Formats: sequence, structure tokens, C-alpha cells
Amino acid sequence: MSDSTLPPDWGALYRRYCERLLSALTRRGIPASERRDVLHEALVTLMGNHAAGKLGYVHFGGLAKQECRHAASQHHRRSRRTDAVEYEDSPQLGSESAHETQTQIRRLEAAAGSWPERERQVFHRRFVLNETAPVIAQELKISVQHVRNLCCMLRARCRSLLDETP
Repeated sequence: MSDSTLPPDWGALYRRYCERLLSALTRRGIPASERRDVLHEALVTLMGNHAAGKLGYVHFGGLAKQECRHAASQHHRRSRRTDAVEYEDSPQLGSESAHETQTQIRRLEAAAGSWPERERQVFHRRFVLNETAPVIAQELKISVQHVRNLCCMLRARCRSLLDETP
């Protein structure tokens, strides 16, 4: 039997890479209370793929890190957790109807054309696409706090623009 067909010693691999993988999940924004669950989910997926013959060679370090990245992404997608700050980031602009909201969004998008690129990106993702701050931060590769600060500044700018009647 060649080395690539031998079943891996999953316990030894886990012990060897556990701390690195948990640290990778920390960087992906997974809360401490949920890291081990996400790590186990990723490892079970790897074990299942290996058992099904989908993995010819298990280079565990890189493959496990990639699977953890995917599991973290899935975790964020499933949970769509909202905390108190996220409620403040609500995209509602204070309008009475959906039509008014769409009109306000169009006005703000037109005004956003002169804003810096990052502010336009955050505005569009948060207030038009209704994405959460953690998702925006992950996509734009900036901190969640930076996204929240930008949202706060953008809300103030939007309010002042909406107060100016056309």
C-alpha cells in the first residue's frame, strides 16, 4: 500500500494542527464559544471526503485550513448574527413606504458617486444590499469596527443629504 492510500491518523493530525486551525478561525471572526464546533465541522467534512475517495492525497495543513475557511464562511452565512450595533446599522432611512425608501436610496446612490471608493462600497453593501458589518468586513478585508465606523459616518451623511429637499 502506498503512502497516499494509507488512511490518515486523524487524531495525530488533529493534535498537530488544532491550535493553528483554531487561530485561523479566530482571524475569520468566529466567536470563542463556537470555534471548536466549526473546527469539528470542517474536520468531519474532510474525513467524509477522504472516505468517499474525493481526496487523493491529504496534505492536511493546507487542506484543513482551507476547509476551516469554508466552514467559517458557512457559519457566518448561517448565523447572520446581529448584535446591538447591527441594529443601529439598520438600513431603514426613516421613510413611510417602500417607494419612498427606493427613491431615497437612488438619491443617495447618485450622491455617493463623489465619495471615496471605500465609502461607496460600504454604502452599497450595507444600505442597498443589506449586508451585515462582519460580512462586509470579510469581503473588503477590513475590520468590522472600521465598517461600523464608516456606517455611522455614512448614516450622518445620508441624513444630512435627505434633510436637504430637492
